[in-house]
Amino acid sequence: MRSWLLIGWVALLLGTGCAPTTLSPMIMRLTPTDATAGETTFGLRTGPRLSVPVAPSTSGGIVTAPFAGDSNIFSVPQWGMAYDLAYHAPIDAATTAHLGVQGEFYYPIVLPAVGAYVGVSRYFTVGQASIAPAAVGRFTTDFGLPSGGGPSSQAGGELSLALAWHPEDRVTVGLVPFGAYQHVWVNGSDTYGIYTGGVVAVRIRYASGLDAFEISGGYGRVFMPNGIAWSTPILGVRFVR
Repeated sequence: MRSWLLIGWVALLLGTGCAPTTLSPMIMRLTPTDATAGETTFGLRTGPRLSVPVAPSTSGGIVTAPFAGDSNIFSVPQWGMAYDLAYHAPIDAATTAHLGVQGEFYYPIVLPAVGAYVGVSRYFTVGQASIAPAAVGRFTTDFGLPSGGGPSSQAGGELSLALAWHPEDRVTVGLVPFGAYQHVWVNGSDTYGIYTGGVVAVRIRYASGLDAFEISGGYGRVFMPNGIAWSTPILGVRFVR
């Protein structure tokens, strides 16, 4: 009986999952990385699903909502939420390598779309301010499983620049513009998307417990072939250890 319940639960998850969400900016280096232990971040972030404008209307019995574009920027599945887990490893005093994984937000199990990214950033201090350019490569997929807005896979890269101000030791306020290219494979065909925008981020450090808490918000704009373009809200919350 339990095995049948498990099979049914997995089938339900697979049948209601979503295509990959594009999370940007992938790297937001607002503060120096701990030179001895590195840094781990975990949270939830939002972004567009680039496959939706060109995905079939149904996938394995799942009906995909019509692409709404700018008329409804919070329309699901064109706008989604995903888990973001990353480790930031110092290479030297200024340079940090970033390795991360993401999974679509579907409580309590991450299914079916998952991805990974790897990148590098360089941190420069200018008085009470800092500048940190970063480059990252990313790949995500839903493994061809039926999903809202899919099935699809994506691969691409991103450039970002974190401009931060440090008014005091425990508070950092930053502006992070970005530009990304993603190649998108959707149900046997392929296309591409250009995603640009920026966020304002605030990181607050604690005296004990969690090292920091970070919130971010902003807007991005997606450009795809055949005149497809729409704006997308960017929201995020991450915990830092």
